[in-house]
Amino acid sequence: MRVKDKKGIEMAHFLEISDDLYPRIASYLLNSGFFSFSLTNKKISQTLSDLLPEDIRRIISQVKFIFKDDGLFVSNLEIVYALGANKNGVLGIGHANPSRNWVKIAGIRGLIKEVVVSNDNAAIITLKGKLYLSGSQESFQFALQARETAQQHVFNLIETEEPIESIAFGDKFIILLTKSGKILASGQLGLLGEFSKSHTKIPLPEPAKKILVNDNSVLAISITGQIYVWGSNSNKKLGLTKLNAQRPTLIKIVTLAKEALMARDNTLILTEKGELYRTGTFWEKNVANQFPGFEKIETNEFFSQIFPNGHSYLAITQTNKIYQVSSKLKLVKAMDKEIKQVIYAKSLKKYFIHTAKQELFSLSSKGELELAYENIAQLFYKDSGWGETIIIVDCAAKVSVFNTNFSNQLGRNSSFNEVHIPMGLFGPLDMVKASKPNFAKASTDTQLPRLEF
Repeated sequence: MRVKDKKGIEMAHFLEISDDLYPRIASYLLNSGFFSFSLTNKKISQTLSDLLPEDIRRIISQVKFIFKDDGLFVSNLEIVYALGANKNGVLGIGHANPSRNWVKIAGIRGLIKEVVVSNDNAAIITLKGKLYLSGSQESFQFALQARETAQQHVFNLIETEEPIESIAFGDKFIILLTKSGKILASGQLGLLGEFSKSHTKIPLPEPAKKILVNDNSVLAISITGQIYVWGSNSNKKLGLTKLNAQRPTLIKIVTLAKEALMARDNTLILTEKGELYRTGTFWEKNVANQFPGFEKIETNEFFSQIFPNGHSYLAITQTNKIYQVSSKLKLVKAMDKEIKQVIYAKSLKKYFIHTAKQELFSLSSKGELELAYENIAQLFYKDSGWGETIIIVDCAAKVSVFNTNFSNQLGRNSSFNEVHIPMGLFGPLDMVKASKPNFAKASTDTQLPRLEF
């Protein structure tokens, strides 16, 4: 790799750079003011407007938007920024005041795997399994023992006996999944068990690979695809015969579970075979349709993906048909393109369909299909009690937002308008994006982290 300044003078020459380190080094150099660099061993000239497609895909895919009802986080592998309401210091920016500007999160060590947010808490998990938490811990859900730490205004490193794979927030409690498949719980467990100030192990016959929490209800998928549920069975959303269960209960009718989604009143399971199972209460035009236990949805279709859709769900078949799943299975649209994601924006009364070829189609309630955008790399969606937010990121790292949520500091946009996020998140692609100021100016603290090789 050869590095030149803006006058073309060579500043450095690295003999060998591995493919996995190249995007990080390129990002660092370009954001430090260097103009160009080249990989001499591949005889490829890299400039600001001529990046390798695989580098572009890798860089953009690392940027994630994570919603709370009245705020927003955005991160890549190395940096996290926060914006919006800040009750209990959930943003982790050092105080409990709301922020109208992007603020960089400090104190995180290691590459970032995931950011998980509720209205009262936020978590950052690193690739090595370190866990950082912010926000309310009035019920000791962080397993911090001191009462003076009832609100955490910064992200605290939480000591755990094993590296953490994922986290789910409940009502005044948290559920942790370790990398070895153990499930730990802490806080005011209520229907799930006794009050716990430490990480209490939840007994499961086998390791788990996924956990879901909705209020006081918990679902776990084991490594063999078994479903275990416990907690509140309100509206029969856990598919149990009793009202509550303090211990994990095996759902015998479902095997080889691949994915699960849990709404306020119901649950949907997708199996490895492409089958769908549902339980709970589905509301349609103020009429409740209840399924008291898990039952298979009878259809000739086989499904590959499921997505949340308010109090119901959307499911994609292996032949790229879109179905709405509630008390009935309703065909929305049969596509002739491979589907990556689908959402329904109720304020626009439109479906948005993201394809594997980076196209974004809109589908009206009248069945009118229209190509809305091309070269769309990512699609993010949040429907909160305050309104809807849709974020699209194109293949040039341009971020556009449709937003009816007046509380998240993004500004109300009745159409997709380009917005600007802090420098550094998209690495070298930041240098080719427009620089007009918009809804929320980034804080001046945008220094890139020190490179570690």
